[in-house]
Parts: sequence; C-alpha cells; structure tokens
Amino acid sequence: MSLSPIGNSLSIRLPESAPSGTRTTLSEPPAQANNSRVDLLRARNELLQVYDALQRLADLMNIRTNFNVDVPNAVSASPLNIDLTTTASTLLSTEAINASPRSFTPFGPDWDNGSTALITVGGEYDGSIDSGPLSFEVRRPGVRGIDDLQIRAYEPDGNRIRTYDIRDDHPLDRQYNLRNGMFFTLGSGTLIDDDTAEIQISDSVGSVFNPNLPFNGVRNNNPNFQYYDDDPLDPIVDGSFELNGETIAVNADDTLTAIVDRINQSAAGVTANYNSVTEQIEFTQQSTGSAPSIDIQNDTSNLIVATKLSGASVVPGVDPETEVALQDVAALSSIVSGSFFVNGAEFTIDKATDSLNAVIQNINAAAVDVTASFDSTGKTVKLESSSETSFVIDSNGTNLFAALNMVDGRVDGEATGISRRRAYAVADQIEDAFGALNALFTNGSFKDGADHTGVFRNVLANAVDDAFKRSRSDALFGLNFDTGKAAKQRGYFAGFDRQDFTQNLRRNGGDVKRALAGSDGSGGLVNDLGSAAVQALRNINEALGLRANYIDTFA
Repeated sequence: MSLSPIGNSLSIRLPESAPSGTRTTLSEPPAQANNSRVDLLRARNELLQVYDALQRLADLMNIRTNFNVDVPNAVSASPLNIDLTTTASTLLSTEAINASPRSFTPFGPDWDNGSTALITVGGEYDGSIDSGPLSFEVRRPGVRGIDDLQIRAYEPDGNRIRTYDIRDDHPLDRQYNLRNGMFFTLGSGTLIDDDTAEIQISDSVGSVFNPNLPFNGVRNNNPNFQYYDDDPLDPIVDGSFELNGETIAVNADDTLTAIVDRINQSAAGVTANYNSVTEQIEFTQQSTGSAPSIDIQNDTSNLIVATKLSGASVVPGVDPETEVALQDVAALSSIVSGSFFVNGAEFTIDKATDSLNAVIQNINAAAVDVTASFDSTGKTVKLESSSETSFVIDSNGTNLFAALNMVDGRVDGEATGISRRRAYAVADQIEDAFGALNALFTNGSFKDGADHTGVFRNVLANAVDDAFKRSRSDALFGLNFDTGKAAKQRGYFAGFDRQDFTQNLRRNGGDVKRALAGSDGSGGLVNDLGSAAVQALRNINEALGLRANYIDTFA
C-alpha cells in the first residue's frame, strides 16, 4: 500500500487493483479444512472493512497542510505600528466671553445715606485713571424725572471727573460718560443731598463672566458679557439657534448654565461645557473621528455672538490610523495603488483615498468566502476562511500583505484543533475500523479457533505494537490496544474512548494528526494499520490460493 496526497486528502491505495465492482478469478484452493477456508473468507471481509474505514479516515486528513482544516486563516505576524488614538471634533469660543484685562465692581453701588435713585455702572474700564475707589456725590437732591438733579464723580486720587446735570426730562436709560470707558445711568427715585456711593476699579484684575446670572440681568445681576464701545453687543433676546440641525431655544432670562444643560439634553450629538478657567463655552462631538462635526446655524437670539462662537472654527477630530488614507500612515505608506487578489477575486486599492478599514470592508463585501478583520488590542489583521478550504492572497505588486505583516500565497488551516462536526466524523471511522479489528482478534468469530489466524493477526498486531512503542504509552488520545492472549479470549483488542478522542481532536488536533498520520503524512497509526491490512489481505489471498492481488470487496 502507498500513501500519497490527492488534493487535500490522503489516499490509501492497493497495488495492481482491478476496477472497482469486478470479481477476480480464484484458483483452486489448496487442500485445507473447509472451516479454515470459511474463517479466512470471514477474516478477509473484516479486513476489507478495516481498510474501508481507514480509507475514509484518511480522506478526512489534509496531508499537504495539517490535520485540521477547520478554518484556515492568515494573521499579521507581528503588531502593526499604527496609532489607534481617536478624538472628537471640538468647537469653543474664540476667547474668554469677557476678555477685558481690567474690571470694576459692583455694577450697582448703593448710596450710603439711603437715596433710592440708584446708579448702574456700565462700559469697560480703559485704565486711563488709577485703580481704586471711584466715587459719586449728590450735589443737587430731588426726585428723578421731576427735578433737575446733579451728581459729581471723583477719580480714586480725589480729582473731579465731572459734575453731571441730570435734567427732569432725561430718560432713565440715558448714559452719562465717566471719561474712562465707563458710564452710569440713574434710575427712578430720590437723591438725598451729599449722599455718596463708590465702586472699585482695577487695571490688574480682569473682568469675569458669570454663567449663572440671567442674560437680561441688570445692576448686580448682570452676567458681565464683554462690552464694546464702538460696536455694542445686541442684547440677548428670546429666540433660538440650530446645533447640528437640532433647535435649541433661548430665552432672554436664561443663564448660560441653563443653555448648556439644554444642549446636553438635546439630540444634537454634542456635549457642551462652560470652562470657568478659560471662560469659554466648549462643544465636543459625542462621536469620535474627523467626520462627525459641529454646525451652528440660524441664531435669532444673539447668544452665539455674545459667547464668541460666531467666528469660531471647528477643530476636526482625529481618526485612528485604521481610518486614515494608507499613504498618510507611516506603517502602511509602502502600499502602492493597484489591484490585489483574495481567493482569485480582484480588488482595487487607492493609497490616497483608501484606508485599512476600507480595504477590510471591501473584502467582506465580496463573495470570496474570506472574512477580514482588525484586532484593535493586538493591532493585527486577520483573514479567515468562511469554510474549511484553503485560500490564496496575492498583493500583485501593491505590497499590501507585506505591509500587513503577512506572506503572500496559499493559506491553510492551523493545527490547534478541529470542528465538532469533523471530530465526530473522524471518531465514526475510528469506531468502524476498531469494530472490524476486534472481530479479527476474537477467537469465537472463527470455527477452527485461532490455529490459522496468524496469517492476518500477526501483521496487524506488529503494526499496532510499533505505533505504541513510538508513542511510549499504552494509550493514545483515547485509543488503546491489547494484543495479548487474554484480550483475544474476551474479544477486546482495540479500545476506544470516544469522548476522550473527540476532545483531543478539538483541542490538540496537531498532536492527534501526528499520531494517526505521522509528522509528514507518511507514517503514523493509520498508515501502519493500512499497510498491515493490505499485507494481511495478501497473506489471506495466498492462503486461499487467489491468483489476483485485488481483493474483490463484493466477494
């Protein structure tokens, strides 16, 4: 018998075989007891069953590659040196909502002696006078809007700024210029003679916006948006703006904190935050990568200008290098535009536009019986057969698979284990072969006992003994044999623990393959038993006086 690869299977062949299904011509049998002839014919049938079972078992093996042809796969030999860092797009105020480097406080000082016509200070201190207390003094008392009133203002050093005449016909919102970037207004009520009030001005402490005060707050409820003398901000009014297509309502009496909460509860896909350190409002896309953006449109509330978002630019998110064009990834820059092949199917690749993920998606979208994937933990690419057959990968000059730390060519299965279905199929053939072997070694199967059974038993027993001597064990992955006299008497020559065997097949397929088929597919228990079965058939053939070498399986 010879063992040779045929496709992906092992073939056990009888030499000088006649066509299957034919019957050979037998010579006249030698003079021997009729019972012995019957026994040898019975043994021949059992041997043919052993042979058939071994043939089917061999057909389940892939001699050219490994015993396991469950799911052939190719995996990057080493991790790819790519950066998987990803960030989200952001948008933030161009600067602090109130970026003035100087300040004054409070916006609404109280009079020391109980005047009820209250001063409200506005504008932006320009630093033209010294820091310190800027004071107000009532020089002409009376009722606002009825009497002509007079207030005098003093610099921190005591120098008079100006004496202001407040006529009875002046509107309540009339602004009186303090000549240092600031102004004041005087509300309704009365002024008491010689009453005083003051504010503190500073050229070293910057102004601070308060996100918890209402947009339309006055005097000491003013949130302190930055003031622009040459182009004052329009007041925030009831309205709305669109954020990524979602309408965000704005009320004049809202606070910025309330707007931030409203955005975060919306379906805009953006997280908003007020940074109290930088005094900026920050928007962050909830989806990472460069594609998801932040888009603000149609503001009717004036909030976007006031918070300095109108001139802001979106900073795109960073994509992981699996989503970046191949030419822009250092580890993949050696890839050349062109075509590559997987299992014979052609795929085009453009290094300027295609990413690694795009390559993987293109493979998976094609009917090539191969699935591609990327392991972000190990940073490896895997190509896995959808069936139990080998497949071929070919860079075709693009250098794709070399860049992925793979080798072009045929991809076969791993020897780590096999599928449950295949393990059970192998076990079925083992059971068939062992059942026939046990019949050959059971004395009760033969009419004349064991006197003439050596012609077939000895060669089989020697083959088994040799195999187990190589393994240096009495058991082999759930297989065991006993060729002793006691075994023959009880009819138990070949033992088989099916559960142990199938578990070993699934977990240690490579080791089982080496035991059954040899490390190179030309030895092992299956080959030894197959050769022994052929030799035993020849011995029986000679004993029966058969002229042909072929043993007719239909005899």
